[in-house]
Amino acid sequence: SGTMGAAGTAYLMGVPAIALSQAHRHGDVHWDTAREHGEVLVRRLVGGGDWPAGFVPNINFPPVGPEEVTGYEVTEQGNGVLSIGIETRMDPRGKEYHWMRFGRGQVGQSEEADISAIKRGAVSITPIGFDRTDRAGVGICRAGIQQCQDGVWRFGEGACIWAAGACGSQQIPET
Repeated sequence: SGTMGAAGTAYLMGVPAIALSQAHRHGDVHWDTAREHGEVLVRRLVGGGDWPAGFVPNINFPPVGPEEVTGYEVTEQGNGVLSIGIETRMDPRGKEYHWMRFGRGQVGQSEEADISAIKRGAVSITPIGFDRTDRAGVGICRAGIQQCQDGVWRFGEGACIWAAGACGSQQIPET
């Protein structure tokens, strides 16, 4: 979401941030739900101690009135499907321009997903992290990289990553 994008940008700039979004149905927006429950949640999160590096809470309020909220749930990020369409339009001066239209859909959401909690009428709190490193992949890559006698790094028995001599006497750092 754009809200999460803004909170993520704040994080990247070293500013702690929380993303707050109000879900709605067909333009019927229950802003009072976010107003009533948002302050409570923000105070609890901020008062909860030091945040780990890379942590940005994403809070989504359900499309119901504040009295209809069924509770607060810590959730996982759901899976969404994004479709993109391009429409050709004319501006008021008769100039053609192109508008990108984005559509959202849902596929196989788990019960722990944010969208599932929102459908149940709950406020969803999803801790989002920004380290996209595949930890299992790191181990696989480290196990497969070898230094050949001629100083060429190779991945397993496959092709060279760099040309002969390009890696010199570098060692792959252990972390």
